[in-house]
Amino acid sequence: MMANSLFLLILLAAIVWYWFDSQRSHEKAVSICRKLCQQYELQLLDDTVVQRKLGLSRRADGWLQLKRTYFFEFFAGGDNRAEGVLVLNGERLEMFELSNHTERTFIG
Repeated sequence: MMANSLFLLILLAAIVWYWFDSQRSHEKAVSICRKLCQQYELQLLDDTVVQRKLGLSRRADGWLQLKRTYFFEFFAGGDNRAEGVLVLNGERLEMFELSNHTERTFIG
């Protein structure tokens, strides 16, 4: 009985941690998307930043971390809506691509 309660408590803690971590990661992705769009003189369509992929990767020290891929849309003038991709590996920007504006750019 005690083991079941402990398991449920750990499971609940993991779900709460994942939810808060996902919210923080999404806020960071939106912030990075805004900066990229400002840099390239594009207009970010805010409500379009969506996480589409989730995976695991290893840091340099061997620990596992979440790797999230976000897709977003931006306005480039005229009737041109385009899609961008942003990959966060943990809290670090790993890659971004702004279709029709840049080649895929890998960071560090």
